[in-house]
Amino acid sequence: MWTHQPFHYHSPEQLAQDIERLGLDIPLTTDFSTLCEPLDCGPFRLANRFVVLPMEGCDGTSGGAPDELTCRRYRRFAAGGAGLLWVEACAVVHEGRANPRQLWIHAGNVGAFARMLEEARRAAAETMGESHRPVFVLQLTHSGRYSKPGKKPAPVIAHHSKFLDPVMGLPPDYPLITDDELERLEERLGAQPQGTVEIRLERVEAAAGLAPLLAEGGRGARVRLVVPNGEEEVVLALPERFALAWARRPDVARLPGVVGLRELQPR
Repeated sequence: MWTHQPFHYHSPEQLAQDIERLGLDIPLTTDFSTLCEPLDCGPFRLANRFVVLPMEGCDGTSGGAPDELTCRRYRRFAAGGAGLLWVEACAVVHEGRANPRQLWIHAGNVGAFARMLEEARRAAAETMGESHRPVFVLQLTHSGRYSKPGKKPAPVIAHHSKFLDPVMGLPPDYPLITDDELERLEERLGAQPQGTVEIRLERVEAAAGLAPLLAEGGRGARVRLVVPNGEEEVVLALPERFALAWARRPDVARLPGVVGLRELQPR
């Protein structure tokens, strides 16, 4: 039977000893120069292989704009020199926020996001040189049944689950999101990438952040299940210029017209 233990190694030698003891074929190297090499990623060229992954700080303003702590975080991330900065989950509608301090992008605060990005780019140039241009990805989100835009949870659900409803204390007559509301949400998602042109985001990522709502399954033709290569995948139809996909497993096949499984890609 397989066992596990914490990663407690304090030197490469200790790790190598355990690899040998367990009879594993895991090569080790002390040459990390590959991480500093540029990388072509779709239409972008990353300065290096280092990535800052999205982690929410829950320190936006009540109106959804990045606050000083948010801006400081991304200035520091950018100054560290990573080639790709994946900006944390950002709600597309107020009712889809996971907490009252989650970022929420809309027409009234797009300027604040622009300032945060410009400050981060300046910080990167100061430490890495003017030629260093990190790529920024904004993760759009809707928290679905885990929404909590105020002091109390306010779930948004597309169906009743015999497993999740009792856990969340939802009664059988708890209202479902309507077709009209789903259509407005689709329109809102379709409008986001156009707005981000003003703040010069390299890409908007929607699929992973929308998993809580997409996993609801939805109703009607807008949300449908397809099974490529035997893996279930949820597809939400957006305005014709966009394609959106989310998969229950990250290794399923790409959809035609979608550059990455977890990306919202202009066509």
